[in-house]
Amino acid sequence: MVTGARREGVLAVLVFGLVAALFLWRPLLAGSRGVFVPNDLVNNMDRAYPATVGTPAQNELLSDVTLYYYPYARYAAGRLAQGQFPLWNPLLVGGTPFHATAQAALLDPVNLLTRPFGDAVWVLGAWLRLTLAGLGVYGLLRALGRRPVAGVAGGIVFAYCAFLTVWLNYSVTTAAIWLPFALWATVGLVQSGRASRLAALAAVLGVQFYGGHPETSFVIGLTWAAFALTRLTRYGQQAGIRPTLGRAGQLTVAAVLGVALGLGQLAPLLDLIARSELLRSREIALTAAGAAGIHNWATSLQLLIVTVVPNFSGTPTEYNYWYPLGQVNFNEQASYCGLSALGLAGVGLRYRVPGRGFFAVAGLGALVLMLHLPALDVLYALPGFRQGYGARWALLFSLCVAVLAGLGLEGLSARAVGYGRTAWAWALGFGLPLGGVLALYAMLRSGTVPSWLTHHRARLLIGVLDPLHGTVYWPFLFVAGGVLVVATLALARPQRRLPQQIAVLVLLTLLIGDGLTFGSSYNPVIPVARNLPPPPIAGWLQARLGHSRFTAAADILVPNLALLYGLRDLRGYEDLVPQEYARVFNSLLSPSGAESFKGPLSSGDSNRLDVAAVRYILTPRRLDSSATGGLVHRARVGSINVYENTHALARAYGVYAARTCNSAKAAARALDEATFDPHRTVLLEGVVAPDQVVTGPPPPVRFVSDKAEQVILDAEFAHPGYLVLADSWAGGWQADVNGQPTPILRANGVFRAVHVAAGRHRIRFSYRPPLVYTGSAVSGGALVVILGLFVWDGLHRRRRRIPARSTEAQLEPRSFTLPARYQDTELP
Repeated sequence: MVTGARREGVLAVLVFGLVAALFLWRPLLAGSRGVFVPNDLVNNMDRAYPATVGTPAQNELLSDVTLYYYPYARYAAGRLAQGQFPLWNPLLVGGTPFHATAQAALLDPVNLLTRPFGDAVWVLGAWLRLTLAGLGVYGLLRALGRRPVAGVAGGIVFAYCAFLTVWLNYSVTTAAIWLPFALWATVGLVQSGRASRLAALAAVLGVQFYGGHPETSFVIGLTWAAFALTRLTRYGQQAGIRPTLGRAGQLTVAAVLGVALGLGQLAPLLDLIARSELLRSREIALTAAGAAGIHNWATSLQLLIVTVVPNFSGTPTEYNYWYPLGQVNFNEQASYCGLSALGLAGVGLRYRVPGRGFFAVAGLGALVLMLHLPALDVLYALPGFRQGYGARWALLFSLCVAVLAGLGLEGLSARAVGYGRTAWAWALGFGLPLGGVLALYAMLRSGTVPSWLTHHRARLLIGVLDPLHGTVYWPFLFVAGGVLVVATLALARPQRRLPQQIAVLVLLTLLIGDGLTFGSSYNPVIPVARNLPPPPIAGWLQARLGHSRFTAAADILVPNLALLYGLRDLRGYEDLVPQEYARVFNSLLSPSGAESFKGPLSSGDSNRLDVAAVRYILTPRRLDSSATGGLVHRARVGSINVYENTHALARAYGVYAARTCNSAKAAARALDEATFDPHRTVLLEGVVAPDQVVTGPPPPVRFVSDKAEQVILDAEFAHPGYLVLADSWAGGWQADVNGQPTPILRANGVFRAVHVAAGRHRIRFSYRPPLVYTGSAVSGGALVVILGLFVWDGLHRRRRRIPARSTEAQLEPRSFTLPARYQDTELP
């Protein structure tokens, strides 16, 4: 029996590995000649890179991969290759925590396995995630007592669902793939109560936090809690109160261990979120969305339509994508699981087996949440639901469809549902949306435009819905094939098994074909030569920038591309920017960036550039002489004009005078004053600065070491004063002067400063975030406990399997079987 289970496990891994490889056939065939990232999009959106005439980006909607995840992955890989764990990112927005942001997913198991392979990480990581997604659903269905055919069908549907495939290279998928494993481990723990099942559940719950997407973690946690409650309720009906309380205690211990395991990521992340601009900006965005009517019934209708007709509004890969009804982009509306899968899920709803009730109710609830119905605005105001945007519930919806589709295929293969009724239901059910699409197309071609469409949008829809446009109608062809298969089964003799086995293979093939034609080409493969070659302006800055920063117009070295070249950028594409940084530098961090310098440079902007050590400014055109102020045109590199800020302070400098400011807002107001001179005075928060006037040159400051987590400076002060380091103030930074610890003051609203006495000094800034170290210690302890539970359970089971030896008699082997009432009902 054990050998059979192991054999089945190996076969399952091979099957889903092959399924994942089939989905990724393009990047796998490209091999070392291609890269599985959409970095070709910069050629048409960034002036630093040469525009590629006639070859537009394959999918511009995936810009987050290029501008966020790819630079982060390259930065992390480079630091790890040097034997350094990247706690701090010194190159963006004045410096920001790196590990704590979570979306870098440094400790995600798949990333740990694949990042050493360089840019091959993307296809290797995608293959592993798709394989794990399929295996998770397979294991869940098998744990629920279902046959392998159900597990294979469910695994294919989930691995190929739109939610995973459009977010394939995002941290959304990195976290999402662990949901079926959490439910699988829960079934095993409630059924057996074994320590290894408890450890497995704790490990999965903890690992998903390292996937780097807290919104998805919220959906996973809420789904797991509801599922665990239903399993406990069912178990209690069979086993009684006391065993149920024991299982509840085990589930609680597993949850606590899981949170403890994830605390190394969770603790610094929550602290960073609390201090960031994210929550406030999202609240403003949600309020604005409500005022604009974005969350309206038209948007909900569009989201419902694309669940069945995914390319109803075009697709970015065909350059015909648009917003027909609402304001939700293609990725955010991705909920398609396949028409064939939806048909099988409908059959699964009729298949009376234990476990289907939860997935039916949960799937319906997820669909309602996913559609972002205006009637649910009150619900979205709740903590968690506000952050867990409606589209994230497509994860739960897709999992429920996958499980129900597996049940449906098993029901068909076991003749537990009527073939004739199924064929008629599929034909009618999917014929209605097909008929609606064709009727809308005919109406538009006749010149009749509904009130909810403008004539411009009507012309766009005519092109998208043209019957010759295959991507809209491919799903209906697959479901038509399914109708023919089921209809053939209805005509076949019930005693013959061969037609049923062939039908199962055909239906599995239709599931694969449906998923492949929708999502296989969504994430592009680009030639290695187009994978962000260093542009000339990057080399120019590398030779001259030194310890200082640059800033640029919005379309020059788009954030976060400076990470790839080791350049410090005042800007940054980062969700968790500190509130203080956003308030002080808001005028320079606007989408227009340095384009705002077309008019005269205000004293406030000039002061901000100076205190932030911004040495160079990149613009697409020459500035008016009235706008330059202290900016001097130094070069033209390609189509980019380079201006030097000759008034910029060094990133580390000394001053003798200080002025007290109570907040970042007060510091911003002070920087706006025309009479304020940042070269002679520093703005300090939380201290009473002494009044002193010192004449003479500023104290010299020299960099001894300038690393990410440690900066060492030498300075010589003629009088007591302040050493200012224009790097972001953040909890976890410590300072010492000549080896003696000293408090770090918040300078100019966002940066760091220390008070120093007269004389020569060596000042050291070191980043040792206590939440990271404390959380990691707790996580390490939880990991030891989890591994100990696995070992203890393995030794315990081994002792039970060794038969008692006796010279008196040969004992008969005894087998122990869990009573049927504790197990899920098997098929007759």
